[in-house]
Amino acid sequence: MRVGTDGVDGVYVVAVSGEVDLYSAPDLLGTLRELADADARRLVVDVTGTSFIDSTGLGVLIAATKMLRLKGGDLHLVGTHGATERAVYAAGLHTFFNLSRTVDDALDHT
Repeated sequence: MRVGTDGVDGVYVVAVSGEVDLYSAPDLLGTLRELADADARRLVVDVTGTSFIDSTGLGVLIAATKMLRLKGGDLHLVGTHGATERAVYAAGLHTFFNLSRTVDDALDHT
């Protein structure tokens, strides 16, 4: 898994690629927690480049969303597709996350 971040005025885009699983999820959590603890008020997590996400990865996204919502912020999940989209919908998280097809769509709603 690879994670890249880019941010302006408390809104950060976090691009995630590869597999988000038991082994790589802690790295993603560390990045998201660091941003949430700093000045992030909105996170746009782009999973377009992911090929797989397991329950641990979903748990990380849930935790980050809760951290941000406690601060009055939010997380937008972008680009779910294939196995990633099936995991989100199978877990019923499509009603929990703010889902967008593109980063630009998510940024328009932040």
